[in-house]
Amino acid sequence: MKRNVVVIGGGPAGLSCALWLKHLEYNPIVIERQPQLGGLQKLSSFINKWYLGVYGQTGKELAQTLRHHAEREDIQILLGCRIKQILGGEHFQICTPDHEISADAMVIATGQRVLGFETIEMIPGSHELLNSGQVCFNPGIIPTAEEQVVGVVGGGDNGLGTVIMLAETAKHVHLFVRSQLRGFPHNQKKIFDYKEEGTLTLHKPATLHGFRRQGEQIQITFTEGSHSQEELSVDHLYFRLGFAPIYSRNNSTAS
Repeated sequence: MKRNVVVIGGGPAGLSCALWLKHLEYNPIVIERQPQLGGLQKLSSFINKWYLGVYGQTGKELAQTLRHHAEREDIQILLGCRIKQILGGEHFQICTPDHEISADAMVIATGQRVLGFETIEMIPGSHELLNSGQVCFNPGIIPTAEEQVVGVVGGGDNGLGTVIMLAETAKHVHLFVRSQLRGFPHNQKKIFDYKEEGTLTLHKPATLHGFRRQGEQIQITFTEGSHSQEELSVDHLYFRLGFAPIYSRNNSTAS
């Protein structure tokens, strides 16, 4: 009898693990709390350059490819399934609202989630941004802001990549970095090139103090280093605030 292995998470890593487990003569059971497989890839409209063998596919297309492959392999998958409890012992007992699964082993492949509004919700005026079409938290959306003034918050590769995409068409880009630039060196070099050209203003280290909607623009109040408080207005504002792991011990009980 094949041994059960529960894989928690239906993104690229979890599905790859389940595929290997199947061909190593185990019985993988994938538990995914979202209604679709694919992880963060299903949010991305960008051409995916990082996965070998899927040249030219966007993240969304890759997620669909993964789903089709898993279906063809007849891997057992529980979608929209939230884990209530995990009990240890001779075997793991994984409890969901509709299932109780006994497994010889368990793989946690829950991946990560995009840090969004919750990161700035304590800043005055942030709630005004929630329903604004000029504000974007999703790094998987391709930004467009031709001949407009835009702001980007974030000094990692998602923030720097967004700036690089915008800089060729935007009227001007304001990049707010709360501590240090953390992107790849070649991305940082491009940022300093844009700064030297006058295409970009780098605010670092920047502390955001407030937001206010003014018609079709967004006013940002901030300080840069030890300087006095400043204000500026942008037509579009892109938040690239990083990622956090999805799994935490608060989501389940282990004993």
